[in-house]
Amino acid sequence: MVVEFLSRNKMLSNIIMPPKKTQRITLGEGKDKNTFTIKKGALHRQLGVPDSYKFSKAELRKINVETGKKFEWKGKPKTMTPLLKKRITLALTLMSGK
Repeated sequence: MVVEFLSRNKMLSNIIMPPKKTQRITLGEGKDKNTFTIKKGALHRQLGVPDSYKFSKAELRKINVETGKKFEWKGKPKTMTPLLKKRITLALTLMSGK
């Protein structure tokens, strides 16, 4: 009975929110090589915009406020969480390039 409940909840969670796609990113070469995994589209989902939306550096810099502070995104109030802060910082870093 418990197994049925768990498997049913697992199926429902996959219907409501599909499994997250991850992507491995490698920066640098040789000794400076750094590889990490990100959840593709996580920043888009967290800010409530479609995956086709393209962020600009100016937009991301504008909303990159301290953790716990409130900001407005597309007319909706949002609160900066530590995870959102990390995702915005990573997006800005990857957009800057060399």
